[in-house]
Amino acid sequence: MNLWMKPYVRLVLLLIIAILAAGGEVLFAGGFHSEIPAASSATQPLSKQMNEPQTPKQKIAAEKPGRKVVSIAEMDGSSTGLKNSERWAVLHGQKNVRLFPDSSKPVILAAGFGMEFPVLAQKNGWLEIRIDRNQKGWLQASGISVITRPAEQQVVDLQTDSVLRSGPDTYFDRVKTLEHESSSFIPLELNGRWLKVEQIENQQIFWTAMSNVKGWRGEELVLPAMSRTSQAAEKFQTNRTLFGKTVVIDPGHGGEDSGAIAGGLPVYERDLNLAAAKVLSRKLSSAGARVIMTRTSDDQTVSLQDRVDVSNKVKADAFVSIHQNIYPENPSVSGSITFYNHAPSKELALDIQHSLTGALTTSENQDHVQNEELFVLRENKQPAVLVEGCFLSNPQEMKDSIFPDYHEQLAAGIFHGLLHYFSNH
Repeated sequence: MNLWMKPYVRLVLLLIIAILAAGGEVLFAGGFHSEIPAASSATQPLSKQMNEPQTPKQKIAAEKPGRKVVSIAEMDGSSTGLKNSERWAVLHGQKNVRLFPDSSKPVILAAGFGMEFPVLAQKNGWLEIRIDRNQKGWLQASGISVITRPAEQQVVDLQTDSVLRSGPDTYFDRVKTLEHESSSFIPLELNGRWLKVEQIENQQIFWTAMSNVKGWRGEELVLPAMSRTSQAAEKFQTNRTLFGKTVVIDPGHGGEDSGAIAGGLPVYERDLNLAAAKVLSRKLSSAGARVIMTRTSDDQTVSLQDRVDVSNKVKADAFVSIHQNIYPENPSVSGSITFYNHAPSKELALDIQHSLTGALTTSENQDHVQNEELFVLRENKQPAVLVEGCFLSNPQEMKDSIFPDYHEQLAAGIFHGLLHYFSNH
């Protein structure tokens, strides 16, 4: 007998199919969802989504007293006050934290299993989280449990023997080495592959390499934030090569001008230029330089003339324009190139390119320093260079370009080149 012909059998099967189909469109804590760019900028109220029973991973995340696993549907999505600060995202595996809820945007942190971050909002399958005291980022909501608990401060744990420095680079003085793991640190600022932290027990502030960080988590509040008197890390710095120097950093393109566009995701040059520029800016300011950026966000459109005018007006000691290259005719072409125009800028270009050779493993080749009549160089009365960090037409360099390791390497190469240049000027 053909069971399909019986009306009640067909009804039951259709109901099962309908339930499964509906479940595939609902995002749950700990669920799985393909990583795709956001289709809309509108923040969706989380109360409109459905709940799901706890998974084993969710139950583990909620074991501590006062914790409760909540589905993403229970969050209100838009507030950034104390109510949302009580909700924490717990990762079940490695996840990339991005500047924006879009898979093509640069990664600012590769977060690992078990790390915890305060949740601020939700948008189209992405969670907005707090990374440190001032910086936010976005995580895809798949593979994450959201737990609620009493208000806690965000802390990071460091490895024993972690080196604590006065700034975000190996150039900066080694202040001390962490001798035990019992100290807790508050994350203050993530910059490339370096993290600025405050040691809770003595309120001292240091920088440490991200390779020393074991994880992010929540911890019971110790002192109200307003009562803390922190001691800046920069006061420990003794080398003053860059102190008082004015450096204009020019993140190429921006706003309506996306620059080079690499296929696939796609990847936009303007995003990468700004990411590296911000890392470089922090290194320079920590070393005592006066830093001026021609743009500070991706939605800014700045004319070439305005970029040059900034440099000439402040009488910059150095002007550095950051770009990425593209040459689709030959995807095997790779490496960095530094351009200059006026003869006095050649030494600056050589110093920066030499440092980039080590930082980005670019081959040592005189062709990587070239004289070109580019507008921002030709019209600039100050020492000026334009750095092309990588070729977005090269598959491997394009893949690497959206990650913080590349932004760190590019910024560090330029930074050390400037150090060498100013040590002789």
